Amino acid sequence: MIKVLLIVSLVYLGFVGLAAAFVATVLYSLRRRNRVAAKVKTPAPVTWLVSPRSPARMHRRLRNALASARIAYSPAVGEAHPQLPDLALTLEREAVITDQLLVAASTSPRSHRRQSLRPLQMQVTEIERLAHQIAHTARRAGPAAIPQAADGLRDVADQLEALRAAQREVDEIERLTQGHPTYEQPGRPVPAMPTPQAPAPPAPLR
Repeated sequence: MIKVLLIVSLVYLGFVGLAAAFVATVLYSLRRRNRVAAKVKTPAPVTWLVSPRSPARMHRRLRNALASARIAYSPAVGEAHPQLPDLALTLEREAVITDQLLVAASTSPRSHRRQSLRPLQMQVTEIERLAHQIAHTARRAGPAAIPQAADGLRDVADQLEALRAAQREVDEIERLTQGHPTYEQPGRPVPAMPTPQAPAPPAPLR
């Protein structure tokens, strides 16, 4: 009887262990699928895979945009356009930052949540457009496509720089809404303080 109970216990523990391993594997797969960048963990909850909330929808748009731009990492594209993988990586970093801001905005007080999400929505739309341009340029990569794609690459590079500038503005708005204004803007030199001048000597007495 003891042997039978022992066997049943071992079978039960084995079943529980397999079930726990299966659940852990599924959760890990969902978390990886939920990432905006394949190699960067996202703070977004797994429920954002299907949530109808506005931050969740923008999160999925970021994820889909970067998925289409990953074609730029293929070796053939890198040989034809050495600049394109770097542009895709820069866009990926901007998307990761935007995703983190989305998560932070989704947990902010309702009173200024919409104000925080409005500029982020414009960011998401711009990232989608740039990802489409990168994917389009990558798909027609090849020796014959280099002259035609050169202008497109320069355009993407200029727009990425504009996107980074807009990102700084979003950060500034976020600091202001949280009551922490900043007075220095990145990329601009801080004006030097005027050098104090020595007072003029007093006039001689007559």
